[in-house]
Amino acid sequence: MGRINCSIGSNVHARKSNRVRKWTGPIRLFFVLIVIAVVWLLVLPWVATRPSTRERLRRLDSRGIDPAAMFYTELPPEIFLDSPGR
Repeated sequence: MGRINCSIGSNVHARKSNRVRKWTGPIRLFFVLIVIAVVWLLVLPWVATRPSTRERLRRLDSRGIDPAAMFYTELPPEIFLDSPGR
């Protein structure tokens, strides 16, 4: 008995693998964009409505600090939650 030539079957498998590999990049990108959108549109607005976040923003506003323009190196340490002055 002779050996069976398996090169035809492996060639079909290689072509199928290349097709799958061609779509994995765009599919991954799509899912990453969905995760970013969920965080941006659902999680962050929810965090902004939390009482602790509102209190922190009120405290910063009462001190005249704009949270949108905040650089941590320019701020006094007592405004941070983990500072010993609190």
